[in-house]
Amino acid sequence: MPKHRITADQYGTHNADTFFIQDGLTTISGFDPAHDRVLFVGNSYSDIISLDKPYDGWEFDTYAGVHFEVHAVDYNGDGITDTQITGSDSTVILYSVDPDSLWGWNLAGG
Repeated sequence: MPKHRITADQYGTHNADTFFIQDGLTTISGFDPAHDRVLFVGNSYSDIISLDKPYDGWEFDTYAGVHFEVHAVDYNGDGITDTQITGSDSTVILYSVDPDSLWGWNLAGG
C-alpha cells in the first residue's frame, strides 16, 4: 500500500527527460539512467545532489535538508526490480530501474 497519494504518473521519452517531483507519490515509467534526471522541487537549487553512486539502502539529503532513502523493491509485483526513493512528504518509484544502475547525477534539486 502506497505511503502517499499518487500525484503524478510520468512517462519517459527517447530524449533526455527531467522528472519534476513534488509532494505525494510519483511513478515513472521509461526512466533511462543513461540520460534522465529526477529533480526534487523544493527551492531554487537544481544541482546534482551527490557524486556518490546510489544503491539499495543509500540515504541522502537535498539542499533544502529533506532526507531521502533509496530502496530496491518490486513495487508493482511484476518480478522486475524497481527503485523507490522515499522522503518525508514524497515517494518516487522508478519502474524497471535497479538502484545500482543509477548515477549520482540522475538525482538533482532542492
